[in-house]
Amino acid sequence: DYLLGTTNDRDFDKSLKPASFQERLNNLAQEKGEKFSKIAHSMPFPENYFYDWKRQNLLPSLDYLKALAAYFNVSIDYLIGRTDFKN
Repeated sequence: DYLLGTTNDRDFDKSLKPASFQERLNNLAQEKGEKFSKIAHSMPFPENYFYDWKRQNLLPSLDYLKALAAYFNVSIDYLIGRTDFKN
């Protein structure tokens, strides 16, 4: 509900130390003990996108963010560093 927008909901806890999407993605992959090549097999995009996002400091499309968030069982807001709560 809060993705890239604002909210009046007081239950939304903004990150005290915002992390970049690239940092969160790397941390989640490490926590899961998986390489991007393995993760890519479950994604609707090729493995090289991971490296493009990192090199060019880009965010994926909303569809890809949804796929990644579902794979890691986290919210999109956590994935892009807006909150410190995974769900």
